[in-house]
Amino acid sequence: MINFCGGFFDRRSLADAITYGKALATPNNLHLASYDNRAQTFLHELYHLDLAADSPKPNPRVLDLLIDIKYGASRSYTTKAYGPFNCKVLARWQGHGPGVGTVGYYVQRNADNLAYYALAKYVISKNNNIYPHLPIVTRENDGPPHPPLPGTLAVFVTEGSNFYLNTTEDLTIWDSSSGEDYAGCSDDENGSEVSSPLTIDGFAPASVYPDSYNSQVSTWIEALGSTDGGSNPGSGGDAGQQIAIASYINPLGDPGSWERLFAYNTQKVSVLVANVLNGPDYVVDKAWKLVIDQAASQGKRILGYVRTGYLGVSQQQFTTRLGSHNLADWASQIEQDIDKWFELYGTSLGGIFFDEGWPECGPNNIYADLYAYINNYTKRKHPGAYTVLNPGSPIAQCFENTMDTLLTFESSYETYTTSFHSRTTDQKLVRRVP
Repeated sequence: MINFCGGFFDRRSLADAITYGKALATPNNLHLASYDNRAQTFLHELYHLDLAADSPKPNPRVLDLLIDIKYGASRSYTTKAYGPFNCKVLARWQGHGPGVGTVGYYVQRNADNLAYYALAKYVISKNNNIYPHLPIVTRENDGPPHPPLPGTLAVFVTEGSNFYLNTTEDLTIWDSSSGEDYAGCSDDENGSEVSSPLTIDGFAPASVYPDSYNSQVSTWIEALGSTDGGSNPGSGGDAGQQIAIASYINPLGDPGSWERLFAYNTQKVSVLVANVLNGPDYVVDKAWKLVIDQAASQGKRILGYVRTGYLGVSQQQFTTRLGSHNLADWASQIEQDIDKWFELYGTSLGGIFFDEGWPECGPNNIYADLYAYINNYTKRKHPGAYTVLNPGSPIAQCFENTMDTLLTFESSYETYTTSFHSRTTDQKLVRRVP
């Protein structure tokens, strides 16, 4: 039996997912998780049914396997093998046994490996034979060192008997695909059949792969270095410089402005920001839904506005809607607004624009860490979401990995062109542009 829970209906349709993923700037359009959709989820669940995935013994039941990944030399993370990152780690694992081990035995009994294989083949057929190869999961090699890029390039290293992912980041940020059970609705009723986690203690050697495959992986990794490593998803990749517009324009009050926004070339004006009522409000606004849906249909990425109120610590002492200055209450309100945007406007929404960002690290990086948590929360709950934080001023290095894009300037066009213009730092919010 398959139960359809609320999380299923929050996902994009297959057709919408293909349109959405293909419209993303490089390298985001190469992330397999960008194409997550309801059909893929349904296929995943079908694999749990013997009626759909059974075959003569000794082939085992298809489950959601547990894996244990070491990272940062001394830490470990146990998770179900959900999402492209974890599935690729499982697929690269050397397994146990003679020769190259028994990795195939485990891949064929993990539902998400099978579902993502089918999705990747379908995306290729709809995207000019281009394989959505990110994230890349590889071992440290003898060539030039490549820094780990969360969600894009995962480099595992070997030190003696220790095999681990070369990162100190929380591993939840390495995969933007959501696969956890929906509250009150288990993903797999046969979960009790899963034994202890599989310890990822080494990858199959490169020699067991075709030379053509190894060459292609090297090409992909080199391409990351030539496109800023994917560390700046908002830069537009090979599309050149792009423009995002903070379109806080009531579509009923000024429909002409929205018509002009729609008329702009999507390759240049690629991001719009929607702000219904200092956030998403509580019910669908039909006028806003029309413009949000139309923008998405053109391949534009439209972000929902979420106020973070400088986390309540600025001189203004902003409070939450319930009148609290408490940091935890601000975090809770931000989470509610994120989820409400996606609940009301669904698959047409491309991400979240976090305004009134507090620019200081705080004691033990508490404020930067909270924004990083908010970013991770957004991407776990809403795969493929693009995140922007707007402090509107220069910020410290502690914010480096908090969001996809950081806005470090917010003032007028005159001030920008006379004092702040720089071709090398393009994440700016410029007002009163002629």
